[in-house]
Amino acid sequence: MNLTSKAVENIEIRQLDKSDFEAFAELRFMGFRTDPTSFWNTEEEAAPGLKEKYEARVARGKNFTLGAFSGNKLVGIMALTRYELNKLAHKGDIHGVYVHPDFRGMKIADTLLKETLKRGFATEGIILIGLSVTAINSAARALYEKHGFVVCGLEKQGMQVDGVLYDQYWMQLFKEQYDESL
Repeated sequence: MNLTSKAVENIEIRQLDKSDFEAFAELRFMGFRTDPTSFWNTEEEAAPGLKEKYEARVARGKNFTLGAFSGNKLVGIMALTRYELNKLAHKGDIHGVYVHPDFRGMKIADTLLKETLKRGFATEGIILIGLSVTAINSAARALYEKHGFVVCGLEKQGMQVDGVLYDQYWMQLFKEQYDESL
């Protein structure tokens, strides 16, 4: 058995709760530093009120953040937020996706995405899940396409990090195209 398959077998995916805040914050702040184009906000923007926002998120039933754990260590995160406005309540957005650099290439993001889609589409009324991905992140785009997401838009120069402009792809997956077996 190779390291990759062994690592995936030992990863537990579960919904985060209030007790996971410190691990969540540590991993998210690592993401801001190692992969700044993967997040819309910066560490400085996220830090104020992060604990309160996190606790409100984990307390809501229709929104969730999943964590991938290797033993007791949180090594990956992915969130789904359902729109609250009535006209948009049929949609959810995936965001806040990050896997610790030491655990990449082990299909952790794939496993998190499978569970996020399963839970998201099991939520009454959700028929569409969307996300955005920076154009330079070809691995993430390939993962989303593998699961049926299609590009529905390109926002030229949609993000600026340290003076550099990056394009953003907008992607979506409809429930009727969702294939749980992928």
